[in-house]
Amino acid sequence: MNLCFDSRAGIDEVFKLIIKKLKNRKGINITCAVHNAFEAKVHKRLGINVEYVLEDYLRTNWDRLPADTRQIKSYEQMYHFEVPLWQMIYSDRHLRNKNKSYVYKTITGMIQWWEQIIEDKSPDFIVSETVVGMWNYIPYVLCKSGKCRFAGLLPLRLIDRFYITDDLFGHSASLEQEYQRVKTEVLTEQEQKKVSDFIEKFIHYPKQPYYMQFTARSSRITGFPRFLGHMLQNFIEYYFLGKNDYTVPKPLPDAVKIFRRIVKGKYVGKYYRFDKPDFQKKYVLFPLQYYPEASTDIWAPYRKNQLEIIRQVAQSLPMGCELYVKEHTALLGFRDISVYKKIQSLPNVRLLSPFCKTAELIANCDAVCTITSTVGLEAIIFDKPVILLGNVFYDCYEGIIKVGQMESLPRIFQEVLEKDKSQYPELEDRLKFVYSYLKAGQPGRMVLRLTKNDNREKIAEELAEGLIKELNFLKKQKELAVHF
Repeated sequence: MNLCFDSRAGIDEVFKLIIKKLKNRKGINITCAVHNAFEAKVHKRLGINVEYVLEDYLRTNWDRLPADTRQIKSYEQMYHFEVPLWQMIYSDRHLRNKNKSYVYKTITGMIQWWEQIIEDKSPDFIVSETVVGMWNYIPYVLCKSGKCRFAGLLPLRLIDRFYITDDLFGHSASLEQEYQRVKTEVLTEQEQKKVSDFIEKFIHYPKQPYYMQFTARSSRITGFPRFLGHMLQNFIEYYFLGKNDYTVPKPLPDAVKIFRRIVKGKYVGKYYRFDKPDFQKKYVLFPLQYYPEASTDIWAPYRKNQLEIIRQVAQSLPMGCELYVKEHTALLGFRDISVYKKIQSLPNVRLLSPFCKTAELIANCDAVCTITSTVGLEAIIFDKPVILLGNVFYDCYEGIIKVGQMESLPRIFQEVLEKDKSQYPELEDRLKFVYSYLKAGQPGRMVLRLTKNDNREKIAEELAEGLIKELNFLKKQKELAVHF
């Protein structure tokens, strides 16, 4: 099996563990592609050979790359782009602020770079994360043309398991297949007990998703040592090792932005007057989401204006019901206070502190309305109605109400909030979905950043073994599809 790892910064911690475990395994050939020289040096220090560096290719070929759309138009005819390139440009937090000629050159260069890798190495899979920006939308598109397969790694959020997706919206084939299977069967007593025990434990001892244990810290004042380390790394990358990598920000503006966020986060967390929840009232919970982020920019591109979504949801609620909007912990200090004031100016809306307990808010709500947040998945476990506005991996659950036209929201809320509890999906249906969720993917903790307490050997072993099993599952799925 030939594997090419798109080991970019942010996901490279996971990939370095996997590559080191698999590089000497019989029958597996590994190619490692990174974005800049700094990442290449880090990999090489760990004994991982890097053959392809995007920054080197762009620097060498920059002058000959066209600064207009001529070449890109020919690629649009050659390959199937599931979403317009401009949509991906607007979704890419690094690329969307560049000038047009830079954007055209970079996209053309990335396509040619990936074409060269695929031609040279003939990989069976390009292993990346799920599509989160232009940098891995390009290999995704090339894979969809039939040149090879795309394998995007994603954590299953609430449990220490992960899966591989070749879907733009991060859907899990293993979750959907298992759910379709169990829907026609009866869970055994042992299976029901396993699910019931998980639900009981989750409701009474809710577990914060482990990736939030990292992101939630990023805006707090305790992040100053990491802030200084980040700035030093940015300075070295930008001026010495990664100037042609568009994902590396200019050090000074980036430092100012992060410093302001840390200070504002401390101020907002301590002094801003958020509203308090009243659990005696009827309410719908709406979790604000991280942005810019693939979960909104790609999975719900036309519903990512969260302020406008809040207004539309609030005006769709029946009288006697309020909308509780909870800020995201990782965005403390990120949004302008003017946004908070606009939310609080809406008469039937309460803006809640990011430190309010999400589990308590879900337990007492009448429904959850979300774009693509993991809070929707938690609400399923809590047996609460979920109104979903975007695409997300758990939307295969039949109990979810997926919104097509926003004009249908008043009718949906009327039905959901006034429906008798007995009309909700039966307990057995929810148990079957949660059972499928617990079985989906493979055991393994996709750590974005390792700590001294992490068992690296165990994490590496689980991720490597799980990856191979998931890739074999995808290969089997393709063979079945071709056969039928």
